[in-house]
Amino acid sequence: MARVAVRRRFVTLCSSEGTNVTRVGAFGLGCHEMLADREVMGIAARQYGVVTARQLTTAGLGPNAIAHRVKTGRLTRLHRGVYLAAPSPAQLTFDMAAVLACGSTAVLSHHSAAALYGLLNWRGEIHVTVTRNARPRPGIRVHRAPLDPHDRTRRQGIPVTSPARTLVDLAPVLPSHRFDRAVEQAQVLRLVTAGALRRAPHQPSRRLRRPARATARAQAHEVGRREAAAPAGPRRATPARGQNSATPSSGVDAVA
Repeated sequence: MARVAVRRRFVTLCSSEGTNVTRVGAFGLGCHEMLADREVMGIAARQYGVVTARQLTTAGLGPNAIAHRVKTGRLTRLHRGVYLAAPSPAQLTFDMAAVLACGSTAVLSHHSAAALYGLLNWRGEIHVTVTRNARPRPGIRVHRAPLDPHDRTRRQGIPVTSPARTLVDLAPVLPSHRFDRAVEQAQVLRLVTAGALRRAPHQPSRRLRRPARATARAQAHEVGRREAAAPAGPRRATPARGQNSATPSSGVDAVA
């Protein structure tokens, strides 16, 4: 059974297997390329509009087809071997593009990872960590370091260092006040615990070994937030002198 595919007034009759039966119009797209474009759009939809040259080739587009799409504006080159296949970039397009540009071992890291977790604001170059050499890319700060499996995770579909590893990486490079706020925010968001930070490998600084002050601030902030949100209840009577009174729970689990 055949179906008709139409593009810019040119018609191509295609079989259900994707092979051309009849082609009308000198510039009509063959079914092979139409199916390839459909696959590319599916990949781009999962990667904030970004695709790699390898993914384009696997989908069935050769070098000439890729070059033609770049020339006509259907693909926009972001880095070598990385393209935008969407009309406009999404919020996380450039983070995903940077990770894809640096190879299969790459993860978002340092300031960029902290921004993805909501630990700090960052508008500078994109930080990526790799476990093997990667060529420099404009706008990307590449770090080379070993990464254990528990150092890697995904956040909103982007490969990224774990929250604990992100803080380990930031410890030697952030000013003390910004680092303390990042640790506090990570604990408020329940991304890490003080115990996890103390046990984190590759610690470059003693600042992660003594997070008690940030922990106390995080707990106080959480208690205050919950008390402010709780409805006012009846006031408890003060126990008579000499009577034992149970200490009310703060509602916050102790951080290990």
